[in-house]
Amino acid sequence: MLDMTMSDLDWGNQRVRLISKGSREPEWVAASSEFFHWLRLYLTELRPLSPLGALWLTTRGTRKPMTYTTLRAVLTRANQKLGTNLSLHDFRHTCAMRLANDPTMTLPDIQRHLRHRDISTTQTYLRARSEEVAKRVQAHHHALSQPHPTPPERSDTSPSWQYDPQDLLLLLGPEAPQ
Repeated sequence: MLDMTMSDLDWGNQRVRLISKGSREPEWVAASSEFFHWLRLYLTELRPLSPLGALWLTTRGTRKPMTYTTLRAVLTRANQKLGTNLSLHDFRHTCAMRLANDPTMTLPDIQRHLRHRDISTTQTYLRARSEEVAKRVQAHHHALSQPHPTPPERSDTSPSWQYDPQDLLLLLGPEAPQ
């Protein structure tokens, strides 16, 4: 991600091109509208920016391409200020957890977005949230306590249902069999 340039942004389709860690192949992945909002604000401050130059630049001292070491230093300073212990990979886990908790996302979709080779890696993010489980269990018990409609009794001499003669008259006219 640190090697991104302006050519790695697809504003219209809200995607970014990333280099996969394992295969080193570039792949387009979806990004949120919030990402593009904050990116626009960031880029407004950095003008002018070269189309093929580094996208992520340092903002302290002379502007130069951000390196992994520089980004770790930024995160270290943020952790010290906030009293947290976040790592860069925590942001990826947060994304994965949010996608896994969205009932409209399928596991293969999440696997593809995270670019996991094996779906079992993606499954580790499937964790039932207590409040959601409680709602589903309560709905289950509520459904069991509701009376179930009983089918009409059937006699061997007559069918279990019949057409209403008035309906037949309306649909087929006066020649309808009664």
